Amino acid sequence: MLSDPEIDPYIINAGDRDGTPPLVYAACFGKAEVAKVLMEAGADINVQDSSTNHHESIVQLLLNHGASLETKSVKGRTVFDFIGTDDQKMADLLVTDSRDSMSSNASSSFSRTLSSSSSCSSYDFDLCEQDELDCPFQWDKCCPDQMFVFNQDDLQYILDSIIVHFQLPLNSRDDMYIPANIIFLSIRYSFYYSTEPSFEVIIEGVLDRIRMLINPNDPDVHLLAFWIANLTQLLFYLKKDNGLVLATVEQQFQLSELVSELYTTLIRDTEQRIVHILNLALLDHDFIPDMEQVQFADSWQRFFFNNSTKNNRLSIYTFSPQTITQLFSSLLHILQSYQVHHVIIAQLFTQLYHFISCESFNRILSNKKYLCRSKAMQIRMNFSQLEDWASTHRILTQVVPCLNPTTQLLQLLQCLTQLQDLVDFIQVIQELNTLSPSQIKRCVLSYRYEVNEPRIPDEIEKYTMQCVQDKVRQQSSEANSHRTSIYGRSSLSYFTRLPEPLCLEETKEMLNTKIMLPFSLPSLSEMDNEHQALPSLPEEWIYRLDRQQEES
Repeated sequence: MLSDPEIDPYIINAGDRDGTPPLVYAACFGKAEVAKVLMEAGADINVQDSSTNHHESIVQLLLNHGASLETKSVKGRTVFDFIGTDDQKMADLLVTDSRDSMSSNASSSFSRTLSSSSSCSSYDFDLCEQDELDCPFQWDKCCPDQMFVFNQDDLQYILDSIIVHFQLPLNSRDDMYIPANIIFLSIRYSFYYSTEPSFEVIIEGVLDRIRMLINPNDPDVHLLAFWIANLTQLLFYLKKDNGLVLATVEQQFQLSELVSELYTTLIRDTEQRIVHILNLALLDHDFIPDMEQVQFADSWQRFFFNNSTKNNRLSIYTFSPQTITQLFSSLLHILQSYQVHHVIIAQLFTQLYHFISCESFNRILSNKKYLCRSKAMQIRMNFSQLEDWASTHRILTQVVPCLNPTTQLLQLLQCLTQLQDLVDFIQVIQELNTLSPSQIKRCVLSYRYEVNEPRIPDEIEKYTMQCVQDKVRQQSSEANSHRTSIYGRSSLSYFTRLPEPLCLEETKEMLNTKIMLPFSLPSLSEMDNEHQALPSLPEEWIYRLDRQQEES
């Protein structure tokens, strides 16, 4: 019958009651010779099938006759969805053919992901929800079910969907690393199996969109935390993949720089919130009862009744150190809810404590109102509450060095008038090693005395002034020596040698509040220890992208 040209077109692709044509039966039952005869007679080689019985010879035969790997079932699945992770021979067969024809076939239409670490069973697609531990992710090779296949023309839509149009808050914790997962699995496909688009183009598109999304003038804390977490996770993936770790060195640096930018933006935004409440919450808050009753020798207000005292107290009492710790707790909750790594969280709060310390130090030293024993005691008690919060959240060790300048300044102010002997004074300031001679001089000469408080001896005042003068002369001598050494060198050594600072910090009174402490991303081992997430995609997201493409 197959040789009859009048009958052949009607029976060669005819189906049974279930609509299954002969070629499907030949493939299902492993009848390679029958399949060969049918195909030579003109049978449709792209008929749809729903499972595989591991007949590699028939698969190879179909591929040799031009069968498409992109043909979809009624439910939109391709042949890759029905390959089990244990069927490596079949996977290699399809991947090899996919690689050979990628530019003409696989990239001709939008393809959904080939699956994720929780990949599908050969016989039951519902098993794709199985535990990731049953299907370990392969970092030393790229399996067909562990990448995201896409068309070059759809890259912009994909990146817009997972970056520009991604909605917060998250509907599910499973969506936490959706952007990182899709980006990484797309890079995998591009690197291992495709030439267009290159993984460089993918990462460039990611960087541009995130920078466009973040407004440094009015940043969204949730958005910053979300992308810090996702970019950190993406870097973790790239470093874990044996093939991508070296190929993407430059891109890893660019991603790290972007994380640093987002981190800095988050820091600056929080600092601005702190600046507006710092005086009322830390420097003016009366933790010690009746501290306002202290009278000062240089104040005339003690002779007059102040009607506004009660109102001022009420306004001050609305702010306290708890105002700042509550701000910290809210920020910590946001960071943890978006699974920002604890290494980044610790560095962020250390930076904030550094800022508070520097800003408080400058305000105390520049305002005579705070240069007294009673205010120093009050402010020190307020700082203790910040230290308690840090201790509760296990970052006290990191923040103590940041607070040292301010705590030592307060310590000096509390005991300054009790140091009536020069030897005792020298011994104390030697222990306060974070204070410069200029800062100590400011405390001594601008100290605000309480009524009946003993005065600082003249010899101590003269000693502090002499220390500053000695430091200035020392720096002048070092500067002259530096210039002389430069003139004595060749022109080459002048331009190749790093310049030395000519103005040492010891001559400065105020601290630089804009200095950023060193920032580093979590190491590979630290990421491994904390995050168990693997690059996977929920089926909902796979079909969301697929349906959108079909509608377009």
